[in-house]
Amino acid sequence: MPRLIFMLIAVAFVGMFSGIIFAQDAPLNGGTLRGTIVDVTPAQNPIEGVEIKIVAQDGTEFTTTTDANGNYKHAGLPAGRYLINISKEGFGERIGKPVVIVNGGDHFMPLKMSNEGKVILPPLHVQGRRMEGRRMDAVVKVRIESLLQRVSESIGKRYNLDEGVVKALHQSILDSIDSVLLQTESRNAFAKAMGNGNAVLLNMLLSRPDFKAVLTEHLSEVQLRDYLDFAAARQQRDQHAAAHRITVLLDQELSLTPAQREKVVQLLRDEIENQATGNTMRVLRISSPQAAAQLARYRLKIPMDGILSKAQSKVWLGLITVDTQKEIRAGGGTVRGMITDTTPAQNPIEGVEVQVVAVARGDRNLAFIATTDANGNYRHDGIPAGRYLINIYREGYGDRLEKPVTVVNGGDHFVPLKMVKIRKKVENIFDLFVPNKTTKKKDTADTAEPQGAMQFAEAKLQAHTELLGPLDERASQRLALAAKGVVQQHFEAQDERREKTLQGFEANLMQKIEAGEMTREQALGTLEAMKKNLSGKNSVIDTSGITAHRLYQQAIKDVLSEEAYAQYSAHQAERRALRRQALWDLVVACMDTQLLLDNTQRKHLETAVEVFAPLSRRNSPPISMFFLLFQRQRNFKILTPWQQGEFKRVFGPIALERK
Repeated sequence: MPRLIFMLIAVAFVGMFSGIIFAQDAPLNGGTLRGTIVDVTPAQNPIEGVEIKIVAQDGTEFTTTTDANGNYKHAGLPAGRYLINISKEGFGERIGKPVVIVNGGDHFMPLKMSNEGKVILPPLHVQGRRMEGRRMDAVVKVRIESLLQRVSESIGKRYNLDEGVVKALHQSILDSIDSVLLQTESRNAFAKAMGNGNAVLLNMLLSRPDFKAVLTEHLSEVQLRDYLDFAAARQQRDQHAAAHRITVLLDQELSLTPAQREKVVQLLRDEIENQATGNTMRVLRISSPQAAAQLARYRLKIPMDGILSKAQSKVWLGLITVDTQKEIRAGGGTVRGMITDTTPAQNPIEGVEVQVVAVARGDRNLAFIATTDANGNYRHDGIPAGRYLINIYREGYGDRLEKPVTVVNGGDHFVPLKMVKIRKKVENIFDLFVPNKTTKKKDTADTAEPQGAMQFAEAKLQAHTELLGPLDERASQRLALAAKGVVQQHFEAQDERREKTLQGFEANLMQKIEAGEMTREQALGTLEAMKKNLSGKNSVIDTSGITAHRLYQQAIKDVLSEEAYAQYSAHQAERRALRRQALWDLVVACMDTQLLLDNTQRKHLETAVEVFAPLSRRNSPPISMFFLLFQRQRNFKILTPWQQGEFKRVFGPIALERK
C-alpha cells in the first residue's frame, strides 16, 4: 500500500510538472475565443453539443463543444487568423467564419444555426470526406488572403503608391482570387503548394494571366516587369542557396576540388530549377553529409559519374548506402499503425514503405524503416524517445510526407494513415535518407559493393590527400602510412568509447533491476539490443574529424614544401568559409521565401549575418541561425506584423523540434 501511494504521488507530480512545462511553451499565453450558439427562432434557444472547430492558417485545429446553455470557450489560442466551423447533426453547418486572435485578447463570437429543412445525412465516411474538403478549402482561402495582404503592402511600398491605390489593388486582387478558388483544380494546386512556402504560392499566382491582368490595371508596364523580375530573383536565390548548402555538406566528406564543387552546384541547380517547391525549406532540415548525399542521389537523382575520383566514389557510395544511426535509449517506444486507401471500403495497402525519420540533431539523423503486411499493418519497436516525421510511399499511390509523431520511452503510438491511388504511374520517389534496395544497380560510380567503416575511412583520407596534387613516391608512401595509423587510432578510440557506453548502460540497467523497475530478463534483452545496435552493419559510419587528425595533418605538413602547405592551408580555410557562408545564405533565402522580404530587409539581414556568423558554433543546426539573428528582438523589429506572425507560424514549430 505505501508503494502504491508513492506511485500515485509521483504520477501526480509528473502531471503537474508537465503542465508547467506546457504552460511555459505557450506563446505569450495566446488569446481566448468564446461565445454562445443559438438557433434562428425568435426565442433564440441555446444549442447544446455543437462541435466548434477553430482552424488556423496552417491547418491546425482546436476543438470545443457547447454546454447546456449553448456556451463555448477555448483559451490559449496562439495569435493569428482562424476560421470557425460549427456543426451538429440535424442543423445546417456553418463553415469559415473568420476571426483574428491577439495575445491576451478575449474574443466573443456569438453564432446561430438553423434546424430548418432537416435531411437524412449521407454515410459517415462520405460526410467526413466532404467536411474535410470544405475545411481544406477554407484553410486555402485564408492562407491565400493572408498572403495577398503582404503582396499588396509590399507593392505599395516598393512603388510608393498612395493608400487609396493600395486598397483598390488589394480589393481587385481579392475579387480575382475568389473566382480562381471556385475552381477545384486551382484549389487543389494551391493546397498542395501551401507547405512549400509563400514564395511558391506567389509565383503560382503570378503565372496566372488573370492575376497579371489585375496588376496591370494598377501598375505601369515598367513596374509590373520590375515586380516579376523581383519575384524571379527571389526564386533564383532560393535555388542557389539550396544547391550550395547541399554541395558544402558533400564537400565535408568528399574533399571536392573547386572545379568539382562548381560542377556539383550546377547539376543541383539544373535539377532544382525543374521543381516548383520551396527548396531551402527542404534543405533546412538537412544537416549531415549522409542526408545531403541521399537527397542528391535519390530525390534529385544527381549523377556523379565522371566527376568523382575513385577514392571519392568509394566515399560517395558509403554516404548513399549507410542507414542513419539507430540508438536504444531506455528501451524506446513503438510506432505502429494501419495504412488504407481512401475508398469507402478503406482497403488495406500491402507493401507500403514506412519511414520514421527523426528530426535532425546536429549532424546525426535517425531513420527506421518498416513495410506494411497483407493487412496494411506496420510496426517498429525500440524507437528512441523524440520527435519524428513519418513518410510513406508505394508506387501507384501519392506519397505522404512528414506526418509528425512524438515517441516516448515505453510508449505504444498508433498512427493510422491513408493513401490516394493515382491513375498515372509515377516515377519512383525516394525518401531523403534510405535508398531503395530493390532498384536494379547499374555499372556506375555509386553502385559498387559497399565497404566497411574502416575502408570508408581510408577512402576518405585518400580523397583528402588528392587535394594536395601530384606527390612523389616518398611523400605518397609517408601519407599512406600515416593514414593507416590514423584510421587504426580512430577506430580503437571508437571501440573504447563504445565499451564505456556499454558499461554505463549496463550499470544503469543494474540500478533499475535493483529498484524493481525492470526484470533481469528485460534488462538482458535491452542490453543485447544495445550491443547489436552499436556493432550492427547498418550503424552510421562515424569518421567526423578524421581528416583533421593531428598525426595526419603533421604528415601533410612534413611532405609539402612551405609554399605548397600555405596553399593547402588557404584552401582549407576557403572550404570552412564556404560552409559558413552557405549556411547563412540558406537561412536568409529561406526567410525570404517564407516572409517575402523587401530589398531593404534582406540586405539588413545579410549584414546581420556578417556580425553573427562568428558566434555560431561549428555544427549548429540551421534553425538555430534564425533565432540567433533575432537575439533579444534586435532584428525582429524590421519585420512587418504579418511577417512576424508568419515567422512564428513557420519557424516556431521547427524550433520546438530542435529542443
